Amino acid sequence: MSYTTETIAVVLPKLNNSWYLPALQREFVWDTERICELFDSLMREYPISSLLTWKVPDDARDDVEVYRFLNQGSDFGAHNTRERAYGAKELTFVLDGQQRLTSLLIGLKGTYEIRRKYARTGENQRLHLDLLRNGETADDQGIVSFGFEFRANSTSASRGSEWFEVARILRYEGKLDTLLEETKSKLTRFHLTEQEIDLATRNLSRLHSVVYQDESLTYHTETQGDQERMLEIFVRANSGGEPLSRSDLLLSNLTVHWKGMNAREEIKGYVDELNDKLNRGLSRSQWKASISQDFVLKACLVLLDLPIAYRISSFNKATCDRISDYWRDIKEALTQTVEAASWFGITGPTLTSANALAPIAYYLYRNPETHLMSESREDAAKAQVIRRWLIMALLNGVFGGSSD
Repeated sequence: MSYTTETIAVVLPKLNNSWYLPALQREFVWDTERICELFDSLMREYPISSLLTWKVPDDARDDVEVYRFLNQGSDFGAHNTRERAYGAKELTFVLDGQQRLTSLLIGLKGTYEIRRKYARTGENQRLHLDLLRNGETADDQGIVSFGFEFRANSTSASRGSEWFEVARILRYEGKLDTLLEETKSKLTRFHLTEQEIDLATRNLSRLHSVVYQDESLTYHTETQGDQERMLEIFVRANSGGEPLSRSDLLLSNLTVHWKGMNAREEIKGYVDELNDKLNRGLSRSQWKASISQDFVLKACLVLLDLPIAYRISSFNKATCDRISDYWRDIKEALTQTVEAASWFGITGPTLTSANALAPIAYYLYRNPETHLMSESREDAAKAQVIRRWLIMALLNGVFGGSSD
């Protein structure tokens, strides 16, 4: 198996130009701490594992869904956007390495929206490096690391620190001497000691080498096969690292097999819609996403009387087609269930287990003539029984976190 080794400066321009994400990829899940740890590892010349890519055959480009890498992360979550890549001279999918590459893109070219305590909105911050932090010695807490941190700006006061916006390094390709001279001049005006100035220039030189000299990104490119082959490679490649949940695997298969509908966008958009309904009337600080992709996908299996203790081999085309065929009815049952729960006074923060909604959705799916929020005396009586049952199930913790 042949591998290609390149610098970050060479790979970075490929992202969202020739390198994209397939629809079966999960979304970005790393937080700021993980991003900072990645950059710290690169500064130490630690290996960050190899990547796996798939060069999409020319005759298969019309049949694949293409998504962009995020350059803006968020504590509130962020969805990758679709891309029209029909005119691309070369199209390559990243099957393993999305978290690392997205982290590099955010750290060097983008921002991360930090959730602010007691605030309804977040604050976009950029990755910074503390030039006066010695990455080889322990700090007051005994932690040995370079000083990477997401900050609103470089000038905010921080005693004993000198913050450098990491993205600025991209302005100095082939101009390290210029960067060092500018930094020395600035720090001299701040009356820093020679030792501090020397540490700052060493950290900057190391960061420059990380981006432009170290061939730290190693990847293998698969050139054979169709989407089925791509799915097989994806599942194998992602058995380590960020674990694949069962819902990730099912969504991958739905994405490959559903025709005429984008399963990824449909499912993820529907999850957002259900959480909006469940949290209606709450402020953003009170809002909680209690309905997950995992719940929606497993509810599909429950409502269709399919085995829920499943394996990837059971996610065949027939199963995916069946979910697709009955998707409208499934959505109707789940939507009415969540709306009824909200009507009962159950919201995101108080819905301690979304799994408690599954039996209600099953009942409504099997009895489509029932409408819990109608003015019918019969439906009102059923709603009263179901409300009492749901509250008691939640109070007694009947349903745990495991959907199976």
